[in-house]
Amino acid sequence: MTRTLRAALAAAGLLCAAAAPASAAMVISGAQSGTDFVFTYSGSITVASGVNFSHETTAGYAFIEAVAGAFGALDGYGVYSMLYSAEPTRMVFGTGSFIDGGSASGDSFGFYGTDSLYLPLGYVSGDPINGTLTFANADMASLGLTAGSHSLGIPSGDTITLNIGAIDSGPEADVPLPAAAPLLLAGLGLAGMVSRRRKG
Repeated sequence: MTRTLRAALAAAGLLCAAAAPASAAMVISGAQSGTDFVFTYSGSITVASGVNFSHETTAGYAFIEAVAGAFGALDGYGVYSMLYSAEPTRMVFGTGSFIDGGSASGDSFGFYGTDSLYLPLGYVSGDPINGTLTFANADMASLGLTAGSHSLGIPSGDTITLNIGAIDSGPEADVPLPAAAPLLLAGLGLAGMVSRRRKG
């Protein structure tokens, strides 16, 4: 491989790395699965300025309260107080009042309005968090949920996004490219041009 081609590929790699998002995020998706309503969540949280550890417990708890912007799939968790410089709007995702009795599996995760953030015991900033919260014999109406995408920014700069409702996965659904894909393609195109020029 020529020195020019190696330089072009290295530049493409640097451009892709620069395009990667700087902050972490949690994404929660809620959809009907047979007779149950299931939330799945994954991502990570940056524990930084404005997110202060409060206390921890080994208790288990699984709940939602759409009208208060609350979600919890908890089995042993630490509570973090969110200290905002200006109080944001709660992530209200429906009209439903407090409902517990859900079944949680995976890593503990949750939030209550703009006050508290619930993370796994011993959580290290940036570690992956994955899990599910299932409400048996429930649907959007019985849980008081509003379909759509809802989000909450937390003081560390992370975003919690809650998507409720079926996701269109038909052949006409758009498949988004990762943010760095156009830069990678441009770098590979440049590398191809350099290689072709050297041969010609």
